[in-house]
Amino acid sequence: LGQRGSLAGIGPEWATVSAAPFHLFKFASGEGGVRVPLIVSGPGVDTSGFIDARAMIADIAPTLLDLADVPYDAGEFYGRSLAPILEGEAEAVYGAEDAFALEVSGTVALYRGNWKLTRAPAPFGDGEWHLFDIASDPGETKDMASDKPELLADMLAEYETYANEVGVYELPPGQSARKQLNINAIKKTMVNYWYLPLGILVALLSVLYGLYRGVRLLFRRRPA
Repeated sequence: LGQRGSLAGIGPEWATVSAAPFHLFKFASGEGGVRVPLIVSGPGVDTSGFIDARAMIADIAPTLLDLADVPYDAGEFYGRSLAPILEGEAEAVYGAEDAFALEVSGTVALYRGNWKLTRAPAPFGDGEWHLFDIASDPGETKDMASDKPELLADMLAEYETYANEVGVYELPPGQSARKQLNINAIKKTMVNYWYLPLGILVALLSVLYGLYRGVRLLFRRRPA
């Protein structure tokens, strides 16, 4: 572990432990996969301690442009500048009715206020849409989809708008990003370490040949 060229992972079991008490882990749309701290430091940023405000990765580019005094068209960015929060002019840049979404390889999360619409494909999800109140249930233990059908439909429509605007590619049935990652890893391993399976094959053939010769000698020495 940690050597040059090594690749190590803690697996889904320990990833779940490390993300507790949140649901799932990195590469998933559960809070364990998307809720992380953001540390901002540099010229023009006052030390203000912990700020309880929502932000997403799409906010970073407009924030940096703002802090660097670079003019830009805010309409060209999906995210919002966090400069008003960092400069103490506002407590948040997203209000209770503001929604933002994210999607990676079929995993989806859309936030609006305290509500979160989410979908996680197999093997760690069921591929269905779920609705959670993450203010009272940050561990995503109680699905509110059946209790809030109108809110569910409204947030689904918001996600469809987002997906159409940014060009989300919906994975067809049977297609999985994790499956493709495994295929890619096997291909890369075969290219970089071709001598290992070749050596195993040669060793196996040698063992089989040895057994064959041994059986032949055994039968030759048996008395008539």
